[in-house]
Amino acid sequence: MMLLEMVGGRKNREKDNIECSSDAYFPNWIYDNIAVNVPSCEVICDLEETMRKMALVGLWCIQTNLGNRPTMSKVIDMLEKSINELEMPLKPFLSCPSCAS
Repeated sequence: MMLLEMVGGRKNREKDNIECSSDAYFPNWIYDNIAVNVPSCEVICDLEETMRKMALVGLWCIQTNLGNRPTMSKVIDMLEKSINELEMPLKPFLSCPSCAS
């Protein structure tokens, strides 16, 4: 989650992020706004690629199914690869215990 906060430039629990909806669920926001939005130009600057790579790795690390989460050695391997070599993780789903009513 710390990787996602670094890339997103905000904390998971900000005052405007406590609403129980998929729009307010921070991993969904990252997935929709950073990991999926590939720049239209062919040349991606190193910073943007690094941020997108960190977001993808962060999304892999918070997968609900523990079997889908990478080991630390796999995380290092993923960070050393190019962005084009990484697979897109499953989209995180909202899990808000206070919403279950």
